[in-house]
Amino acid sequence: MKDAVHTEVCNNPGIDTPLVCLNTHSSDIVDPGDRDIKLALFLMTWHKEAWKDTCDAVDELIKEDAIIFTDAGNLYQVGYSGEII
Repeated sequence: MKDAVHTEVCNNPGIDTPLVCLNTHSSDIVDPGDRDIKLALFLMTWHKEAWKDTCDAVDELIKEDAIIFTDAGNLYQVGYSGEII
């Protein structure tokens, strides 16, 4: 899981954790498509295990200094030098 999360962050700089979860578990989770809903709440409610696994992987990667979590909730690979959103 950690490798999949890291790859998702590297391929999509600025992605947030709910979208990482949705993308890495796309074979198991049907995208609700509505970004006006609270995606994290949807995942916590209906896909608890996938959400927990994703959050754990994000936490591990942050502790390993592989990714960073910005104040805005976005994830970036350490060393990323592009535009910050």
